[in-house]
Amino acid sequence: MISNGYDPATFGDFVEDDKPASDSKLIILHSGVLYPEGRDPTGFFHAIRRLSDDGVFADLDIEFRFRAAGNDEEYGKTVRDLGLDRYVSFLPRIPYSAAISEMQAADALMILQGSTCNNQIPAKLYEYFFCGKPILGLTDPAGDTGQLLENVGIQSIASLEDREQIAGTIKEFVRKLRSDDIAGIPKETACKFSRRELTGDLGKLLDRTLEATPSNHG
Repeated sequence: MISNGYDPATFGDFVEDDKPASDSKLIILHSGVLYPEGRDPTGFFHAIRRLSDDGVFADLDIEFRFRAAGNDEEYGKTVRDLGLDRYVSFLPRIPYSAAISEMQAADALMILQGSTCNNQIPAKLYEYFFCGKPILGLTDPAGDTGQLLENVGIQSIASLEDREQIAGTIKEFVRKLRSDDIAGIPKETACKFSRRELTGDLGKLLDRTLEATPSNHG
């Protein structure tokens, strides 16, 4: 199977860190649509509420930012009801190039994928890889998305349906971000997921198939 990938021309040069040094706020970004089924953020919101109650964010300026999530009114009401306006924001759609720049400027990136979608990998994840930022994977570790994250060295993974697991994973993830003890995947790993590289893999597979096929001269 040849997976989806990203187009390097969309990004320009590989960016290790595009965040202004003067910006002390930690931005953890989810870029793209959420769904009530398949990418339901409700458990995430309750996990953030618990971490706030436990004082994890007491001395921290942090924002979990959702860009172009859809269903903003519904999710926004949940966030307000839980008293999370200080920590969670929903932002409107922006041009694709601006969305890419925002990913590159964030401190970290989030992917949300429920267990009902275990046989799918969001195309956004490959763009995240190229941005070179730490990734928080709220997805079933046994699903395709969780397995891919694990295979490239991402350790911050929690099931989207498990609030306790989410809270513990975010607490450790934020600790590592603050101590600069976590990074995105290496450039050489990210580059393996460019569509050019993946197309090359397909070409090599076809070449091997032809070489292994016996000639038939009738």
